[in-house]
Amino acid sequence: MQAKCALRTSQNSREKKVCFADLVGLKLVFVKNITPASSEESICEACGEVQDSLDINGNILPKRRIIKSLAPCFVAPSRKDGFLERVHSQNVCLENIACENFIVAGLIRVENLSYFKEVAVRFTLDEWETFRDIRADYMSSCSDGKTDKFSFRIMVPVDFEVNRFMQFAIRYLVSNQEFWDNNSWKNYHVKCIEYSFATNRNYRGRFHVGNQMSHPSGNCTPTRTMKKKVSFADTAGLELATVKTIPSSNGELEEAVMNFTQSDTNCGLHMYSIRRKMKYLSPSFVQPCKTDAFLERVFSENVCLESLSCCDSIIIGVIRVTNLCYAKEVTVRFTLDQWASYRDVWADYVCANIDGKTEQFSFRMALPMELEVDLEIEFAIRYRAAQQEFWDNNFGTNYHIRCIEISP
Repeated sequence: MQAKCALRTSQNSREKKVCFADLVGLKLVFVKNITPASSEESICEACGEVQDSLDINGNILPKRRIIKSLAPCFVAPSRKDGFLERVHSQNVCLENIACENFIVAGLIRVENLSYFKEVAVRFTLDEWETFRDIRADYMSSCSDGKTDKFSFRIMVPVDFEVNRFMQFAIRYLVSNQEFWDNNSWKNYHVKCIEYSFATNRNYRGRFHVGNQMSHPSGNCTPTRTMKKKVSFADTAGLELATVKTIPSSNGELEEAVMNFTQSDTNCGLHMYSIRRKMKYLSPSFVQPCKTDAFLERVFSENVCLESLSCCDSIIIGVIRVTNLCYAKEVTVRFTLDQWASYRDVWADYVCANIDGKTEQFSFRMALPMELEVDLEIEFAIRYRAAQQEFWDNNFGTNYHIRCIEISP
């Protein structure tokens, strides 16, 4: 198919011929299907779309994609002068924060007033009409010997509206005292913003052929490589394939590095294995999702552990609940001393299942690195919805995870 047009700019101008790219084996930049019932307005609209995608020289303009993202409305406190003075004066302070894929992850610095301490983040998505508390996990003691670090993660719904704010403050409970970091009574604000970016900014000419751009002159220039962003799977609620913990000072690690660098490179590099006993967490139960009556159990009890994995001293699990109402609360209660004491960990919403009747929540428990061998961790799951409370305690026996020791 060919389309001809005559543009008369002067008496000596010649008639120009225009043909479609697919006639010469190239790809069409834009395709618009016009049915016989289409009116003249539809044809003009199609021509307008083609014109909008090309510049005055006929080159392809970048297509723009609009996406939503979360952006902090404050400077990270650790980047300000006097950060440590602020920690010592109010005993708790946000240190840093990062936002990615509607997940807000942050670090908190607290004064080490006692061994037993509790750090939580209270946040709201509706100007404090409702709020929720997320417990922060202990990370490490700082080199100054006076402060500790805690980490937290908040999952914001992906349908959070543009220009709305998530507000949060930090609560620190220790030695029967309560301390708050509310950003000098203003709270910390994270805004949902919308921005656009070009999705085909590498296009230079009329036709796209493979990985090269074909210009009218016939010259070809290679496309530029776009930067790729890498993030850890656990930030999106997924499981990590493997986790390796490297202590800050370890003579065996230094010895391994020396052996690695001094190996015979002509015959290929070889790994140096450190022969020492390792402690692992091992579940003492069969994954509920692998049983035949898993869904029947979910509908009968309204809540059930689905799967669980252990990486070093971190336990990650997925919970399945029935969708009884919109507002729901899922927590995991665990103990390390046979219920002489216990702690509750909040589970985060992941997604609704395709059956439309159940939903998935995920949880993460960070345990002390110095767990004793043969120690058993017990836990059960609590589900609150529609002013009702349901428990999954593995048919009254609780879920058990044992710390074992093996040689690599």
